[in-house]
Amino acid sequence: MSTTLLPAVFVIVGLSFFYFLIYPVLLSPLAKIPNAHFLSPLTTLWIQWKRYVQQEIQAVDGAYREKGLVVRLGPNEIAVNLMPGAIKTIHGAPGYDKTEWYDFYANFDTRNAFSTYSFEDHVVIRRRVSRIYSKSFIQTSPHVQKILSTVLLDRYLPALSGGPQRTRTLNALDLNFSYGLDVITAFVFGLKHGSNFIENIDEKRAWLSVYLKSHPPNHMFWLLELPNLTKWLGRCGLPILPQSYYEARKGLADWAMKCLTTAEEDIPSQGFEELPIGDSPLLLGQIREEMIAEEKAKSTSEKVSKEDPTFLRSESRLQLASECLDHIRAVRDTFGITYTYTLYQLSLHPEIQHKLRQELLTVVSKPKHDVACDASATPLRTLPQPSTLESLPYLHAVIKESLRLRNTFPTSNPRITPSKNGNRGNTEIGPYKNIPAGVRVVCFAYSVQRNEEIYKEATVWRPERWIAGERKESKEELRKMEQWFWAFGSGSRSCIGRHLAMEMLRQGLAAIYTRYSTHVVDDSGFGQNGNFVTGGTSDSLTLRFEALEEKDGN
Repeated sequence: MSTTLLPAVFVIVGLSFFYFLIYPVLLSPLAKIPNAHFLSPLTTLWIQWKRYVQQEIQAVDGAYREKGLVVRLGPNEIAVNLMPGAIKTIHGAPGYDKTEWYDFYANFDTRNAFSTYSFEDHVVIRRRVSRIYSKSFIQTSPHVQKILSTVLLDRYLPALSGGPQRTRTLNALDLNFSYGLDVITAFVFGLKHGSNFIENIDEKRAWLSVYLKSHPPNHMFWLLELPNLTKWLGRCGLPILPQSYYEARKGLADWAMKCLTTAEEDIPSQGFEELPIGDSPLLLGQIREEMIAEEKAKSTSEKVSKEDPTFLRSESRLQLASECLDHIRAVRDTFGITYTYTLYQLSLHPEIQHKLRQELLTVVSKPKHDVACDASATPLRTLPQPSTLESLPYLHAVIKESLRLRNTFPTSNPRITPSKNGNRGNTEIGPYKNIPAGVRVVCFAYSVQRNEEIYKEATVWRPERWIAGERKESKEELRKMEQWFWAFGSGSRSCIGRHLAMEMLRQGLAAIYTRYSTHVVDDSGFGQNGNFVTGGTSDSLTLRFEALEEKDGN
């Protein structure tokens, strides 16, 4: 080697040594944060391997217990398990944008509220649907009540009927996936164009099969963590993903667009809410009207009418379809599992089940002639008043405790520290200051809601912890539990469907436990040994539903 090149080589080696070793280990603002692993300051290999083998939450949760509530996962990534001054800011304040991790959720290659990066873009999309997801709308809309009564009373309860034997044993997880999907597709497209998976079992199985192939569990690491590399390798003839993934992704998109198109054709000139009760495509219609209004405001053409379905530009139509499909996906991934987990815990705790039933029967009369007892009986046509069920403290506690400990697969929902508004390098997260811009931050509801310092016996399902006069906790401890409760996220990007989800949970539990008692038959496929439930083919929960005798309601 020429001696003239030696100085340059030494400079390059020295700079590399400083940049890749000295700076991240000793001088980076993140150096003061405890390392989850000794490799964390130097490389992402450790945490990426944990993600690849689907052990991320176990690794991060263990680091929290050993190192503290804020830990460093990589040279430019931290994990946070602290609510005040940390998670509520990260997930509530403007500037903490999303990352390419969310690209997978951009249906039709078009961003929706969940997959938008910036706070500003999210606000625009969320504003379009805020009215129909408000608690007042969910609890008073005749369309919503018709959807729930049709799905629960005309479909769900008949599926539980054991006829003269008064007992039915079935896979509750499978049924509850259908319950959630039938409600949300009716909410999106109307009952007429929504699914009826409870009764059409073959159709349901086919849909879920396509869905699983479009969300392949063994390939989600590549789709979430390395989406650009995955696409690039595919273009180079080195595909990581199976062809079945692309076919399923297209099949799911085609299904959603077909439902959207047929539902849209039925919308009258007076507006989507003028359709027969229950047939109104609430989500589709609301977004469509808002988008048309936005486009009319920008348009110079006076000939374009609100009723003209061609007025939506093609890109706007794709955004409409992307948003509709995303709400269906969200219910598929969370509601059925959470609702089944609630039934599971009630089945494991007959004394709590009995106590819940007694409370429900104070406001809901036990049906004397119902499909629970007689397969030939005419189903009841009404549900309890939403506000009445919402006022029941024990029902609320059962649901809240189930939301806290649900066994859905934990996701990290990453954010990036702000680089806007002059905040570059001045971010505070918990006790740590001067966090630079562009740092990836991950938070897990799983860990937040199992913090032993906040929740006594944190892993024990104990609804009484939320009830005054029955809990072991003081008022101050209850205040902290409420502060750390994060089942629906927080801030402006929290779960917009939480009021609909709560209504589905309350009405579903009331429908079952005023008519049946439930008992575990086989729980071996429902998240045992620390596993999570994703809705894969091996997941199941077999319960026995026994119709109540007349005396049971006294």
